[in-house]
Amino acid sequence: MDLSFWLKQSTTEPLFADIVWSRPESKAAAGKLAVIGGNSHEFSVVGKAYTQALQAGTGICKVLMPDAVKKVVRYLLPDAEYAPSNPSGGFAKTALENILSLANWSDCCLLAGNFGRNSETAILMEAFVQKYSGFLTITHDAIDYFKTTPKLVINRPETLIVLSLSQLQKYFIN
Repeated sequence: MDLSFWLKQSTTEPLFADIVWSRPESKAAAGKLAVIGGNSHEFSVVGKAYTQALQAGTGICKVLMPDAVKKVVRYLLPDAEYAPSNPSGGFAKTALENILSLANWSDCCLLAGNFGRNSETAILMEAFVQKYSGFLTITHDAIDYFKTTPKLVINRPETLIVLSLSQLQKYFIN
């Protein structure tokens, strides 16, 4: 089996040195990132992703979270946008249009994680990945939504999957 498409990050050198070298000097040319994730019980990785993206030099970064977190997050991330949530506090299936709209606006979409564990959000994530054709990065528990349907993300072009060794093992099993 050819695994030449798998890359491993070193702690001493950047994975894509040419990207670091050619980093845009103005914010207008630095790109647009959509960070999507969170649920009513956890949203820390979304905030971290937003902060780190801006520190790394992202031009414009927008965050989309379920509206169940709005009361808490509106002061922490005042520019965050919200989509419909389900009774569990995660994204509802009706949030698909909001997610697609933000993802299509961006140059790259990050499914940051903290989505919680509910079947409605799982259906939403699968539908999103099937409809969205742009650059996509999937990390943290967002990748767990595709354990039973790994080909949705493994065979998808322009997709970066950031996962742990245990998550990788689960993917190889499936």
